[in-house]
Amino acid sequence: MALFPHPPPRMMSQAVSGSDGGGFGFLGPDTARAMREAIVQRAQEDVADMLEARKRRLLAPMAQDVERTSAWAEAQERRLGELYKHCAELMKAAKAEMEDAERRHQALAEAWAEEQEVTAWKAEQLRAAQREEWSAFTAAVAAASPQH
Repeated sequence: MALFPHPPPRMMSQAVSGSDGGGFGFLGPDTARAMREAIVQRAQEDVADMLEARKRRLLAPMAQDVERTSAWAEAQERRLGELYKHCAELMKAAKAEMEDAERRHQALAEAWAEEQEVTAWKAEQLRAAQREEWSAFTAAVAAASPQH
């Protein structure tokens, strides 16, 4: 019995490159094909694993950025909501003040109109009294002066 059941392998470069046409020719065509497929499968799995690991490494910081950005956006939305409510309250207060100012303005305008009427009436009374006094004065002056 031989020490090696298979013939000795050719040079490794020949076996791997498949320069004899079949690669792993010393193993037999089916076994060599299965080994090539296994090696290719393993290489594809390794590449897929490496790509997945790289994807996770790249996506982890992005996910954190997305979380921070989402938290910031939610905080800004809450802040804007609070500011909107405050602004609405201020606008209601300003509207109430404007309505109150309009009522006061209307009341003052009415009071001014009444005061002008009263003042005009008093002025007319003073003019009438002055006309009477002037008439009485001119009559007294005419009566006291000699007739020409």
